[in-house]
Amino acid sequence: ADKRTADGKGVTIASQRRYVHYYERLLKEYIWEGKKLGPPVSKLLSKVTFGPVPDFDQISGGCLAYFLVLTPDMKEVFDSRKMSPPIHAKGKEHEIHVQTLLTGDCKLVFYHDTALGKDEKIMWFWFNTNMLKGNTLKLTKKEIDGASKKWRKVFHENFELELTMEPIKHLKMNASLKSAISRSARRRSISSSSSAILDSNGEPLNVKYLTENLLAVAYDHKNSVDVHRHGNFLMERHKGTHKMYNLEHEPIYDRKTWGGEQAKYPLRKLEPAPIDTIVKFCQDVDKYVHEEKGRVAVVFYQGSTGVMMSACYLLWDYKADNARAAIRRCQATFSINDKVFHLDKISPGQVQRINDFEIYLKMYKRVGKRFPFEGVSRTLNRIILHTLPRTKNGELCKPWLCVVKDGRQIVDYPYKKTADESEHRFRIRLTNCVLKGENKLVFKDANDNKTKFWIWIHTTFVPNTASRVYYEKSKVDEACRDASCQTFHEEFMVELWWDEDELS
Repeated sequence: ADKRTADGKGVTIASQRRYVHYYERLLKEYIWEGKKLGPPVSKLLSKVTFGPVPDFDQISGGCLAYFLVLTPDMKEVFDSRKMSPPIHAKGKEHEIHVQTLLTGDCKLVFYHDTALGKDEKIMWFWFNTNMLKGNTLKLTKKEIDGASKKWRKVFHENFELELTMEPIKHLKMNASLKSAISRSARRRSISSSSSAILDSNGEPLNVKYLTENLLAVAYDHKNSVDVHRHGNFLMERHKGTHKMYNLEHEPIYDRKTWGGEQAKYPLRKLEPAPIDTIVKFCQDVDKYVHEEKGRVAVVFYQGSTGVMMSACYLLWDYKADNARAAIRRCQATFSINDKVFHLDKISPGQVQRINDFEIYLKMYKRVGKRFPFEGVSRTLNRIILHTLPRTKNGELCKPWLCVVKDGRQIVDYPYKKTADESEHRFRIRLTNCVLKGENKLVFKDANDNKTKFWIWIHTTFVPNTASRVYYEKSKVDEACRDASCQTFHEEFMVELWWDEDELS
């Protein structure tokens, strides 16, 4: 093998080395003995244990790990998040409780659940259930792909991972059994977290204290049992000295049942909140929690708006040094009606708004400088798309731009084929495109007139020190969701050119 590789090192990929040893066993124990291997053996994976936990979270250390199970044809057959919500893990050891069947050749891929953009692939490995000796598989760092090479400096030298499995003989996985197993695994996983808050029956509540005065809560407001479980917790713990902040358009809070107070700041899902709305929200929360000791502001988490507003308040209240730290602290994974919700996947536009709010605080509010909420006039004269998106049929899209303000389209620039057009770079030249305040740049495809991606911009926050602003794929709404790069190339980027005459 050494002679057949360019560098003379032979087979160095961990999973490939494992399968070389599998083949050696196959020859010695079966083929040379005239025995047949038999059909693929099924195993019930019940627990994954690993440690010391690698530090992929650059803010607080540790990681939020989950894994996928893939077949040899790379088809995803299991996602641990559907059964065991990712919990922030640190220290010597972490467990993920699941219940899923593994048969024959399997690939397990582990990810770190990030708050911004694409999740980080941290380790992976292949194995075959027929080749297991017993019902456990224990791997060291050098036996795991990713940990042994790409991320070797992140993983501790003594890192180990263990799969705990059970043999399957005559188990029929009907719907009721599958649901019961799912609930049991989710309960064990959530309850294993030291920060988990349980009700009187030992069931985990969808509650997370972001600070001593700021509480995130999620529940099904149409389910009376779920409402009373969380309502009883608030009444017993805080005696009615709480104020519920509803960020949805529909009512989610019964004051007669829960006591306390209520405030509404209805926002659109996945869209950034206006700066003035965020300021009013922070002022409201700040006034309420500091008027009387022991008061708690309760933010209803349904979708990513709760994460966005809570992160902004952490910046306002000096509980986070920067936007990224605030977002990380406001992450939450809740289970509602046996469905897992990862309330950290905020949109790029919302991430940008939290960054904008950090600038507002540091460069305007805290230094006594007036902030132009209405925005400043800026002229956008050119847009460059680095690599063109593709349609479902694999054709290059024909991009055209429309600018939306306050929910209304104010200008559009139809698709025009240029002489230097290519799949690697496409230029959109604009005339009289003067923007002010909050704007949404929507890019559509002239092939079917459907929206492909968009970017939110508040002109006050456009840097005055540069005429070009770049938006990488992870910072572009809709494009960031294409993890497989089927529509958007991994190097996709949007470049905005602002008139230098407008710079001050």
